[in-house]
Amino acid sequence: MLKKKMREAEDARREAEESVLRRELQIKRLSRREKLALIAGARRGRGVGGGR
Repeated sequence: MLKKKMREAEDARREAEESVLRRELQIKRLSRREKLALIAGARRGRGVGGGR
């Protein structure tokens, strides 16, 4: 039971890391203006995400 919960938490953390990496790759492809707008929107929209 406990192991299953821990495995689920591990999977969730790995998925979160992968989605962050994917988002960073997408951001690299964007132009500088789009990047700034995206960062500003992320700050306004949700405080979560490390403030990047």
